[in-house]
Amino acid sequence: MEGWLADVLDDLSPALPKQTRREFAAFVCQQAMTKKGRFYRVHFKTGIVMDFVPTGSIAMGRALIRDEAKEGAAGARFRFVFPPLGFLKKKFDEARPIRRKAK
Repeated sequence: MEGWLADVLDDLSPALPKQTRREFAAFVCQQAMTKKGRFYRVHFKTGIVMDFVPTGSIAMGRALIRDEAKEGAAGARFRFVFPPLGFLKKKFDEARPIRRKAK
């Protein structure tokens, strides 16, 4: 996950210093190892393996999205979800000590 995240950060935030991007990638990986990063890995008899992400998790995988307008199975779809980087960046900034540039 850290390699994928580093590539995404290089593309999205080239203005951020490289050290900050590395620290943020490490922070996201650390959060993914907690209960916040839970997911269910299902192994089917055919050999296919799928990761299912419960609501509220920061893991990467498939999540069940329900459409309230439709009832039953027609209202439920699986969609691939990624970690909420905006939310994690906010938490990272809150947890990080403020560094001021020396004059």
